[in-house]
Amino acid sequence: MKINHILKTILYKYYFILALALVCFIGFLDYITGWELQFFIFYLLPIGIIVWFGGLFLGILVSLISIFTWYSIDIFTRHQHASVYIFIWNGGIRFIVFVTVAFFIFKIRSYQKTYKDFVDFIIHDLRVPLSTIYAAVKNLEDFTSLDKKQKEILTICKIASQRGITLVNSILDFSRLESKKMPLDIKNINLDAGITSAIEMVSVYANNQKVKLEKHLESLPKDFYTDYSLLLRILVNLLSNAIKASANGCIVSICVTGVEGNVIFNVIDEGKGFPRLATSRLFRKFNQFHEKEKDGMLGSGLGLVFCKLAIEELGGSIKIESQENKGTKVTFSIPNKNFPRSVTCP
Repeated sequence: MKINHILKTILYKYYFILALALVCFIGFLDYITGWELQFFIFYLLPIGIIVWFGGLFLGILVSLISIFTWYSIDIFTRHQHASVYIFIWNGGIRFIVFVTVAFFIFKIRSYQKTYKDFVDFIIHDLRVPLSTIYAAVKNLEDFTSLDKKQKEILTICKIASQRGITLVNSILDFSRLESKKMPLDIKNINLDAGITSAIEMVSVYANNQKVKLEKHLESLPKDFYTDYSLLLRILVNLLSNAIKASANGCIVSICVTGVEGNVIFNVIDEGKGFPRLATSRLFRKFNQFHEKEKDGMLGSGLGLVFCKLAIEELGGSIKIESQENKGTKVTFSIPNKNFPRSVTCP
């Protein structure tokens, strides 16, 4: 907590210095152009920056410095006012405008933060009931004698609750991944076991969609250091996307190869694919390439974005090759954190 406080203090200092530099630059432009051109509106730029990043107090302080700068420019340019009261009145009005704008920017920033915290709180609390539902459904499968129709209903509930948990976890981690503040638990993992676990997690969904899963492993490193949980979620997301895009009877393959201290993952499907023009939109939030899934449900449009951010956080890279109506191949590389070299996707 103390380190975070120090870092925030340093950042605020830099924003304050930037704001002061802008005030001085605007004051210089005001000086060389003379009083005929009104430059006071541009002082709102540094005020807005410091309020957004540093808070209302620093915004008011920069407002006072801006007014002082304007007063100084007027004095240096020897601009004559009919009365000293006009001089004071103009400064007072500008200060009121500056502080009012600073207050509104501060309130917008506060509402934005409150809204984000509120949404994060709700999403975080959704994880508990979803996990409870998932556990209850599994218990019903294990301890109850069910007919075929009842098993189908439980399977749908199991898939929906599992996907809900994955979505909630992804949303919670988006802001941390985007700000590079995601805590990583780097340790030596069993890659084969991790890949098998990811396949097992989507096997119910695959069976329900009548899609076959295949695994091909080659030259896996004996010791591989990465964040097991994050890698598992990447694989589950990509496998789920591949299953979603595949028709009945299609095959989804995961091929994994060790290459010079890195591991290259390929998730390949024989599904719908997408047109070449869609490439630029691949990693946009809430972007959806297909109208609906086979079960009539829309996807969240967050899976690929989360995967890209998570892979980059692990030091890797990702690319996608696809042909419409022929399938998609997602390739990503993850470096061994205990190995001095890394490569990008071939």
